Amino acid sequence: MRCCGGFHPGPSDDFSATTKTVLIVGNAGNRKTSNFWPSFETNRPENTNPLESWTRDVLTNIARDLKAEVIFPFDGPPYIPILTWAQKVEPVNPSPFGAFIHPNFGLWHAYRGVLLLDEKIDLPKIKTPPSPCETCPDQPCLSTCPVGAIKDGDFNVEACVGFLAKPKGQVCMGQGCLARRACPVGQEHVYEPAQAEFHLQAFLETFGPK
Repeated sequence: MRCCGGFHPGPSDDFSATTKTVLIVGNAGNRKTSNFWPSFETNRPENTNPLESWTRDVLTNIARDLKAEVIFPFDGPPYIPILTWAQKVEPVNPSPFGAFIHPNFGLWHAYRGVLLLDEKIDLPKIKTPPSPCETCPDQPCLSTCPVGAIKDGDFNVEACVGFLAKPKGQVCMGQGCLARRACPVGQEHVYEPAQAEFHLQAFLETFGPK
């Protein structure tokens, strides 16, 4: 896990009066650049939502040590606006197909939970450079998708999962989304095949044909 950053909530953020600092926790990178995936594989629970269960266990223990409360983006509805909060704590921006792009990790990161502290701690100021997508001359993510699911800033989920569910979808399922892999930012953090397939399989099970 990595601490992505934090913010001090204001009246419009809808936290309790006792919450003084909000910290977002996530992961980034592959087994070469992070210990996240090896740790999960080693301690993977045997149930239908192993990553959610493992994340809950890990962050609950961390929260206990910090005497903090923890909340998760997968609990709901209602769901917490974790992507809105993420933009408060680090320089991320929506990519052409929705996923947030990070200036260092590219598209190879995710947010897993939020720690709520009753103490106001000092936080570093974040730099807000322009999105890497704005200065990407070719934007290969737009032309690489085999079914053209990314167009005019929209992501066609139905077209994507329809392709993934077919044998020819293995070109993405086996290595990870072709469009995502085409992004030049954060190439050293690209998920390895087992990690990429795990996430795409979960995506397919959530949004694919029932």
